[in-house]
Amino acid sequence: MKKPASKYVMTLLKKTQWKDRKKIEDLIDLEEYIVKGVHSQGGAYKFNSLQSEYAKDYRAIMKELKPKELAQDEKREKRENAKEKRRESKERKLEQQKLRRDKLVWKKLGGKL
Repeated sequence: MKKPASKYVMTLLKKTQWKDRKKIEDLIDLEEYIVKGVHSQGGAYKFNSLQSEYAKDYRAIMKELKPKELAQDEKREKRENAKEKRRESKERKLEQQKLRRDKLVWKKLGGKL
């Protein structure tokens, strides 16, 4: 087992029993991807998997080891979330407009509302 790169993981390791070491091993792998980068498709898959599974821990490790990159990630995530909300809002409005048009056609054809 490698030594943790962050104080965060080292603190967790000290609180973790040997039988529960899988999370610590995963976090050490995550640290390695953060520090050295991802160099293969399999590595990218594992990094994304670990990042998703340990999202809170990922942020804590990034805050300690790569604070500038974390800030950039958070800004990008915020922009993407805002863009997604605008897209969803536009879709809802279009759906409502379609529903109103369909109701008008329904009524013109003699249907009951």
